[in-house]
Amino acid sequence: MTEGESEQDAIIRGSPEACFEAITDYESYPEWQTSIREAEVLARDRKGRGKEVRFVLDVLVRRVEYVLAYEYPRAWALRWTLLRGEMKRSDGSYRFEDLGDGTTRAVFQVAVDAGVWVPGPLLRKFNDVLMKGSVAALKRRVESLGNGPGS
Repeated sequence: MTEGESEQDAIIRGSPEACFEAITDYESYPEWQTSIREAEVLARDRKGRGKEVRFVLDVLVRRVEYVLAYEYPRAWALRWTLLRGEMKRSDGSYRFEDLGDGTTRAVFQVAVDAGVWVPGPLLRKFNDVLMKGSVAALKRRVESLGNGPGS
């Protein structure tokens, strides 16, 4: 990984399908992703999944608006690229691996370039906090919906 790229993972009590459904329910993000204020699906693919999604992100000092283009390369996986917005780059992916015991390993990778210089240690800290928060929120969302073992 290069500067600005990060990876986080988590074990979630739930199926890969439940994780995938939660992460692709973009319009529900403001309910459970604390930094996302708005999410709107602008275009859908033939299967009804979000193809272009507009987000408004609260980054402490201001709000940032951007549109991501999504692809679904295989079952239980998605990736995105920045289509337009206030950032220079935002590419990432999620994949969900069935661990065979009613749990799923969620792997989140992202590369962000805000378009302004940010010191490396601060950028790494920001990415780690943002990513850990995102993965933790997904874990809480899936597990609260009763998609885990014994549900």
